[in-house]
Amino acid sequence: MSEAFILAGCRTPIGRFQGGLAGIPAARLGATAVREAVSRAELPPDAVDEVILGHVLSAGAGQAPARQAALYAGLPSSVPAMSVNKVCGSGLKAVMLAGASSVVLAVDDSVLDMALDYESVAARGAMLGSASVIVLDETVDLAWVALKTTRFFKHESCGKCTPCREGTYWMLNILERVNKGQAAKADVDLLQNVALQIQNKCLCPLGEFSVTPVLSSLKAFRADFDAHTRDGAPKKAAARPAPPKAAPLPAGD
Repeated sequence: MSEAFILAGCRTPIGRFQGGLAGIPAARLGATAVREAVSRAELPPDAVDEVILGHVLSAGAGQAPARQAALYAGLPSSVPAMSVNKVCGSGLKAVMLAGASSVVLAVDDSVLDMALDYESVAARGAMLGSASVIVLDETVDLAWVALKTTRFFKHESCGKCTPCREGTYWMLNILERVNKGQAAKADVDLLQNVALQIQNKCLCPLGEFSVTPVLSSLKAFRADFDAHTRDGAPKKAAARPAPPKAAPLPAGD
């Protein structure tokens, strides 16, 4: 094969551990992607010269071996690194690269392959911050995430400037109603409007950070918010992480 051209691309069906695809062998799942790629390219099967498939995780190599090898070799972290047998991120939904202050990035192949340096992350409208990475899988409800981050920023607000003091209060008020199923789609629109009124109007970065996860979640995962509304489309609610159990108080004397 002297020359290669990309005619079509698709990926294997997305599943989760012990989910609906658990009983289907990996080769059968791979066949689905191969068959669809050939169909999209409008090629006869006998025109295919070679098929190359990789492992989800190579034994003993750890995750992203190409990235590991590049860093051990002294190459800068800005150099993209791709492993042929890289870890599959099918179950990932979103990532936040700077903790609660971060843009919520919907996970796709470009995010999985992104170099974690200033330029690459900034090009996606995100930032590294303190490098407190939050990984959200497909069971996480982004309306719930927005509620948790907004509650934190409202608590931390000093109250000196009006946009932050009043804005975080109203965002939290709306998000609580959304998550309780007491809101309408118009309230989700109002949430976005309130967040935009806070943006670029605060005395310190805390107020600016408070709207970042809200606005980015609305942009990438608006359906998660609408699913809670009275007039939203019916949707199976995403599972939420169970709160930690409080430790029992010691018995008194």
